[in-house]
Amino acid sequence: GILCKDASMKDLTAARRMSLPAATEVLTLEETRTQVGLWGVGVTIAKIPPHHVLSVDCLKGPNDEDYNPRVEEGDLVYGVNNIMVEQASLESVESIVFGDLGTMCKIDLISQKNGQHYSVEVKRHVPIRLWEQIMRRYNVRREYEGQDFLAENAIVDTLEGIRTFVNDGSGNALDLLKDERHVRSTLGIRMLPHGSPHRRANINPREVHGVTPGGPAALSRKIKIGDEVVAVDGVELDPGRAIEQVRGNDTIGARVILTLKRGPQVFDVELVRASATAARNAEQLHHCVEDLERSIKQSTNDPNVFTALNAVIRQTMRMEQDRHDHEATLCDKLNQLQDKIFKGISTAESMLHPLPENQYGVVEKRSVTKVRAPPPPEQAMRAAPPPPQAPDNSAELKALQDEIQRLKDELERSLADNKALQTENKALRTGAGDTESLLRDNA
Repeated sequence: GILCKDASMKDLTAARRMSLPAATEVLTLEETRTQVGLWGVGVTIAKIPPHHVLSVDCLKGPNDEDYNPRVEEGDLVYGVNNIMVEQASLESVESIVFGDLGTMCKIDLISQKNGQHYSVEVKRHVPIRLWEQIMRRYNVRREYEGQDFLAENAIVDTLEGIRTFVNDGSGNALDLLKDERHVRSTLGIRMLPHGSPHRRANINPREVHGVTPGGPAALSRKIKIGDEVVAVDGVELDPGRAIEQVRGNDTIGARVILTLKRGPQVFDVELVRASATAARNAEQLHHCVEDLERSIKQSTNDPNVFTALNAVIRQTMRMEQDRHDHEATLCDKLNQLQDKIFKGISTAESMLHPLPENQYGVVEKRSVTKVRAPPPPEQAMRAAPPPPQAPDNSAELKALQDEIQRLKDELERSLADNKALQTENKALRTGAGDTESLLRDNA
């Protein structure tokens, strides 16, 4: 929005702050204060390019080892994190060197003694500017800690919608620096198309036909007209598709390694794709300065005029170098942000699981999706509610058992009585038979 000119800093801060709900159903917003800032590497360089090392104060390696002996005063800093800074302003160099505490920074130098190129990987550990910052993030409410949550199925559409902000749908990061004016990117080299009527039959189709003033190739000062592009990012250049291969993914800020041949020498040059519109504007400015120089030469021989003109040219090239460096740095940050968002969404989606069946084999009939991995079986068994218990009928059961025992005892007594009766009945039948025999004998 538009702020009034008399708006206070507090109002400005409030306008920039994103509105966050204090709490949701299971989350609560917490605030913490932490100290953040910019950290340097422990070396001082000249304010005006070329940037020679003025003092080596406290260089540290990845494991805090002393790197001071590796860099000497007077050595020339010509690159930082693979970005050429030989003619860049001090502010541009600082914007690349300064960063978060403990992160690494690569510095490319040229030895003043023997002219040898070398690089050092040093740690950011020297405080440059520190300030206190309020950090806001959501945490799970205490009463829900350690629990699983349920998410609506629409969460997948929400996550995929976020992914489209940084991804083109084919797994490639969107070019966030390109708009309708930036039709394409450029490396600042010209090659004649295959079959071009302007190309002579004896010209190598992989030969560099021109270097655009103010473009990445010109700013690198390593590519000349007549060099042969042998490969792009390690892939051999096809003469019939030379321009397409050099153009590559056409993403502003993307890094590319060109393998070139100059006579018997074969070498690699790393360039950062720049906005074609910005490079074209720099080229037009360069041509305007050349026209101005020719006009001045025809009207005066004053050396002061040519000195001033050369100063204008150097400053113009320095400004273009700064713009190019800032564009490359911004692109690196955007690519890192896109990569983190992309991976974060993938991680979030990998934590979606269907609701498991309960101990009775029944799945709850709700349009929800389980969030977070299901607990281990032993944990699930501990967490599962106990099965419903039968009512306490111990007294009735004991009475029934006693009654069964009583009937069993009575049955045993009945069996015993029955056996006794059978024995008595047998004895009676025996006695009756003896009596009948006696009667017959008497008769």
